[in-house]
Amino acid sequence: MIRYFRKKINKYIAKIGYSLLSTPYPLLLIIVITLLFPSQCRGEIVDRVVAKVNEDIITLSEVQERGLLIRERMRSEGRDDKDVELEDIERIALDTIITERLQLHHAKEIGIEVTDEDIYKAIEDIKKRNSLTDKMFEMLLEKEGETIDNYRERIKEQLILSKIVDYEVRGRTRVDDNEIKGYYENHLDYFLIPEEVNIRHIFFLCDENAGSEEEEKVKEKALSVLKRIHNGEDFIELAKIYSEDSSTSSGGDLGFFKKGTMAAPLEKVAFSLKVGEISDLVRTKYGFHIIKVEGKKESAHKPIDEAMEGIRNKIFADKIKERYDTWIAELKDTSYIEIVMPMKDEKEEEDSLIGSIEKRGLKSHEEGLSDVVISGRVKDMSQEDEQYNGEIMRIIWDWKESWESKDIKRHMSLYSTEFKVGEMGIEEWMKNRERNSSIHDYISITIKDLRIIDDNGFVLATFKQEFKSNVYTDVGLKRLYFNKEKDGWRIIKEE
Repeated sequence: MIRYFRKKINKYIAKIGYSLLSTPYPLLLIIVITLLFPSQCRGEIVDRVVAKVNEDIITLSEVQERGLLIRERMRSEGRDDKDVELEDIERIALDTIITERLQLHHAKEIGIEVTDEDIYKAIEDIKKRNSLTDKMFEMLLEKEGETIDNYRERIKEQLILSKIVDYEVRGRTRVDDNEIKGYYENHLDYFLIPEEVNIRHIFFLCDENAGSEEEEKVKEKALSVLKRIHNGEDFIELAKIYSEDSSTSSGGDLGFFKKGTMAAPLEKVAFSLKVGEISDLVRTKYGFHIIKVEGKKESAHKPIDEAMEGIRNKIFADKIKERYDTWIAELKDTSYIEIVMPMKDEKEEEDSLIGSIEKRGLKSHEEGLSDVVISGRVKDMSQEDEQYNGEIMRIIWDWKESWESKDIKRHMSLYSTEFKVGEMGIEEWMKNRERNSSIHDYISITIKDLRIIDDNGFVLATFKQEFKSNVYTDVGLKRLYFNKEKDGWRIIKEE
C-alpha cells in the first residue's frame, strides 16, 4: 500500500550528512566519484515520484543514484558496505536529498547565490585535485552522458549548500577562552602526560627457544660485559662494541619510553632505577639486556597553552554538529514534506494486528501499563498478574537497553534457544545482530503504546518502536512473543 504522510523526518545519517560541515565544497567528492567510477554508479532505474519537499519533487532515480554514490563513498573511505541493506542506503539517500532541498529552498529565500566565477574555480579545483586535464575531464563527462551545463548546475547546488551552512552554522558558532578553560579543567585526565624514562642498553641476542647450553654461553658473555661496566669502563663504548641490535651506532640509546610501550621485564626494571643507575641482566624473549637510565620525565599535565588549539577545535566541532542538527530539525518542522514510499502503511499494520487480536476473542488497551490483558479481558491486576507483567516489562527494558549499548551477549540472553526467524536459528541471528550493530555509532530506541497480551500460552508484547542511529531512523510496529521456560520468560519470536 502506498503511504502518504506529512511529518518531521529525523536525521538518518551523521558521517555522510556532516560532510557539509567538514569540507569547503560539500559533496563535490560524491560528484567526482560519479565521474571516476561510472561503471559502478549505473543501473536500470524505473522512475517515479517518491517524495515532495515544499514545491519540489524527488524521484526514485535520484534516490537510487544517490544511494549508489553513497556506497561508493563508503568504499572510498575504507568502510564495509556489504552488511548495509539496500533499503537502509536508500533511506539515507532520501533523507540526504530532502535535507539538501530544504537548505537550497532556505538559501533561495534569503538570497544566497554563487557566481559563474565560483563555479569555474570549483571545477578547476576538482580537475587539479584529481590530476585531470581538460581533455580527460571532457571525456569523463561524455562517458557519463553528462553535459557540462548539467555538471555546472550540480556544482552550483553544492556551492550554495556550502554557503548556507557557512551562514547558518559555521558563521554563528564561536568558542571563547572561558569554554576552553572549563573543558581543560573538566578533562585533566585526558591531558595527563605519563611518566617517561630514557634508557640505553647493551643487547645480547638469545631466542627464548635457545638450548640451555647456548643460553648459558650468551649469559656468560653478558655478565663479563656487565663486570667491565662495574669496573668503570664506558657504557656507551661497550654498547657500540657488543650490542647486537640497531642501537649499536648510538651507543645503545633507545630514547624515551612511556609505560606500556616496552617489553614488560624491561619496563619494570627501567622505571625502578634512578637516573644513572645500571641494571643487572634482564631476560626477555629476545635475549639479555643491560640497562642504563639516562633520564626521566615526571608525569605532568600538558600546559593549557599547548592544549588550547585542540580543545578549541573539539568544542567548535561539537557546537557545529549541535547547531546543524537543530537547524535541520527546524527546517523540517516548518516545511511541507510528503513521502510516497512502496512500503506497508504503519497504521494499517497496527490496525491489522488489533483486528487479528479481536478476531481471536481478545482485547487490547492503551491506558498505560496499570492493567494487563489476560484471556481476552482487561482486569484489575492481582499480585500474580503484577509480577507477570513486571517480568515481561523488565525483559523489554533489558532488550531495549542492551540493543542501545550494543551489548550483544546480554541482548541475546533474552532469547530462547528455540528462537527462529524463518530458517535462521539463534546462533545465526546473534551473528546477524552483531554485524548490524557494528555499523551504528550510536543507537537510541523509544517504545510507545506498549500492549501485553496473553495468547494461548504465549505472551505477545506489541509496541511502536522509534529506532534512531547515525545510519538511519525508522518508526514501525514491533512484536515480541514470549515463552515461559524453566529459568523464566524468553523471546521465542520477533517481528
